[in-house]
Amino acid sequence: MKKLIITDLDGTLLQNSVEIEKMDLKKFREFQDKYLIGVATGRSIKEIEYIEKENNLKFSYKVGFNGAQIQKGDKLIFNENIQESVLNRLYIFLKEHKLIFDALDGEKRIGNFNHEKPETLWNMELICKENPFDLLLDKKVYKINIRPLEKDCDRILEELKQEFPDLSIFKTAKRRIEVCAKGLSKGCAIEKIKEDENLYVIAIGDSGNDISMFESADYAICMEHAPENVKKKADVIVKKISKIHS
Repeated sequence: MKKLIITDLDGTLLQNSVEIEKMDLKKFREFQDKYLIGVATGRSIKEIEYIEKENNLKFSYKVGFNGAQIQKGDKLIFNENIQESVLNRLYIFLKEHKLIFDALDGEKRIGNFNHEKPETLWNMELICKENPFDLLLDKKVYKINIRPLEKDCDRILEELKQEFPDLSIFKTAKRRIEVCAKGLSKGCAIEKIKEDENLYVIAIGDSGNDISMFESADYAICMEHAPENVKKKADVIVKKISKIHS
């Protein structure tokens, strides 16, 4: 049976969200020589392709927006955006709670979030306006990043889950909540990949949206800096990708 090693990006393959450390890249190229490799991230396919090109890698599978898009080679095999009716309700929630956010359509980040680290945008255009909602009319949106204050994040997370049972909602950082269409997750994407091809899947990650991927994979590797609830789902914990035994 062929093996697929599929990794998260931010905090995992790119621990600083800017570039892959030299030894981690060397290790991942070793994996590429032996196995199929892939990426599963909350970011877009476009951003995965940027990392692929910049580092001379070749990903067999690309999972974008926490499972909203799955690409095998150059062919998109799954694609699901947030339904317009649900999206409009979510925009009202964001307005009423005066929340900072950015919405991703696969090409741009549109919202009222003024990114403090543009070097982490990976060739994605950022459109920041105080009132961005007119720009989002009729836009096909795959994911929304909501960025409450750290002290409010857990409360906003619970309110979102109660208000929007028709969405998939994950806390992925102290000040970031990611929202995509109902029933989507990295774990669901792994299941779809396994349906497409008979593979033994090794998943690598570090965040709340990686838990489902760990559960669907045959073997799970977690970064040492991950939250405890994520590490509990892993088969092994490592400090960096370069420390994984081939």
